[in-house]
Amino acid sequence: KDIQDTIKMIAGDWLKGVLIFDVYQGKGISPGLKSIALGLVLQHPTRTLVDDEITALMEKVIATLKGKLGAELRS
Repeated sequence: KDIQDTIKMIAGDWLKGVLIFDVYQGKGISPGLKSIALGLVLQHPTRTLVDDEITALMEKVIATLKGKLGAELRS
């Protein structure tokens, strides 16, 4: 819920949906941590979003999740 609420706060009106589609704990993940896969649906109300806008928004979301919740982006 904290992850979804944080994403909603950052993305604002552009966010049409957040879906957690996988949660994994086990081999390759440090004990006590989880890997959470998210899908975001983004849409501007009046125009098409461009790649640079989406990239900037995602960078802000990732930085905020890292700072606020200690999340890390897996590669």
